[in-house]
Amino acid sequence: MSDPMYGKIIIGGKLKKKLVPELIEAIKENVWGNFTDEDIESTVEACKQNPQAIEFYEPEANYGQFVTLEEFCKKHDLTFTRYSEGSYECLPEICSWDGTEKKEYHTACDTDEHPVLDRNDVYQFIDAIEELVKDHTKIPLYVNEKDKDPEWWKQIVAKYLAKNLSTDVLEVLKAIINERYPQPVEVPPLEII
Repeated sequence: MSDPMYGKIIIGGKLKKKLVPELIEAIKENVWGNFTDEDIESTVEACKQNPQAIEFYEPEANYGQFVTLEEFCKKHDLTFTRYSEGSYECLPEICSWDGTEKKEYHTACDTDEHPVLDRNDVYQFIDAIEELVKDHTKIPLYVNEKDKDPEWWKQIVAKYLAKNLSTDVLEVLKAIINERYPQPVEVPPLEII
């Protein structure tokens, strides 16, 4: 099943010279609309002389994703940030993979690629922070996000409060938002070593 939509990916990090042909093939497999094979090869080869983050886009990427290319990046510890345009079924999304920390981040965003969050989530976080700071007996005993607790936001607040001493509502809210809705990873130049 496929839903073609616009996607953009920026890639960087350190890549062994012997893996350059595999990277080029992974790009060609996911990018076909506006870049010729020569464009792709010359863009990657230029990084041997002048390291720079490389960027490709595909107007008809499958769900706006670059599956083969993203898997290659993860396997070889390259960092990437991908923007996928949304549709009537899903929000636009920014997905970042930090090749150094080996962590993946997903953040809903608007069409200008700015992270967004649901207003109701913010209100629920604020209410939970105020409630749990005032009355510690209401902190859940079992804090596991995998449980489908209808008050999942209390679990997140409880986790944060357990790690930090601040009880200032806005400070706690800001920390939770920064953790749950991270900014895209800054992509370093692609260095061919």
